[in-house]
Amino acid sequence: MTCMVRVYSRADQLLTELNHFQVGTRSWVINGAGDCDLAIPRTDAKAVEANFGQKNLVVIESDTGVPAWGGQVQKCDWSTPEWLKVTLRSREILLRKHLGIYEGRTSPGDAAYRLIQPAVTAGEIPGLYLGDFYTLGGPYDYAIYAWDLYDKALPELIKPTDKDEPQPHEWYVDGYGRFHWTPGRGNDLSATVALRSGYHLTKWPGYSIQYDKILTRALGLGNATAWKDKTKSYWNEPTAQANWGIHEEAVDVPSNTVFRTEKYARRLVRQNWAPQEIIDLRINNRDGIWSQFWIGDMIRIIIPNFGWIERGGCDIEIRVLGVEVEEEREQMRIIGKVWTANVE
Repeated sequence: MTCMVRVYSRADQLLTELNHFQVGTRSWVINGAGDCDLAIPRTDAKAVEANFGQKNLVVIESDTGVPAWGGQVQKCDWSTPEWLKVTLRSREILLRKHLGIYEGRTSPGDAAYRLIQPAVTAGEIPGLYLGDFYTLGGPYDYAIYAWDLYDKALPELIKPTDKDEPQPHEWYVDGYGRFHWTPGRGNDLSATVALRSGYHLTKWPGYSIQYDKILTRALGLGNATAWKDKTKSYWNEPTAQANWGIHEEAVDVPSNTVFRTEKYARRLVRQNWAPQEIIDLRINNRDGIWSQFWIGDMIRIIIPNFGWIERGGCDIEIRVLGVEVEEEREQMRIIGKVWTANVE
């Protein structure tokens, strides 16, 4: 397995291609920035400030079947005698420390476009380009006043907002800097992609079921100042309550209507009505499996004698939330969430 590492200026102009380097782990995560560890010999003529000291951009391409990884230099470290160690974050991080302003009623994707397009067009976020925007859905009311795009604005826009749109909208930046807004990444590949112990798995996986965040009832609170004037709307999930009991939480709503308070309460319950089942796998690239699925996809996991004994082993479907690759060891780490049918 081989990879190619190219260094670009902060303005995304090619500076050089590295000849001597070590790529550690690099990761991709859903709705956020992954990271990468890169090491260059300190004596290498390319280990210079012009290449790594100006928040430069890096693109890593691989023959393993995984997509190109693109990121920005975040840290340089000379704490070992042989290497310049460079920490990178993927290009999603370019949106951090840029403010977005939008007030109006529209779809999540259109709101994202209106927030990002002015800065990209003005050249204020070099290395970021406008890709595909899914602009159906909604419309919803937004009041975004000088919010950080990465830390606050996009996390708000991707929340599921209605019973008709239980899948949250999602976003990512590809390895070459194109921003994409989707109605939900990935495809259901569980009928064709199955990871099996003794074949793909390289070590015993991690698996946990977390019950502490379950909510079966929520109270939406309107934004009136006085308690007596606040609109108060409960949303109950009877099936979940029968399974887990009553676990409730209140949510503040930027409106004081029954429609909005009920919607926010329903959204909160629908996000948390079941326990969180997370699986952590490490696999090889046998049969080129790395190229057969990606972030957001649904895949099947088969591990006998795993999990609750009365279930007779693990044969589950997971949604891939994060991927981490170590090419030298031919190892991929997958973080996935076990798929559970939503309550209707």
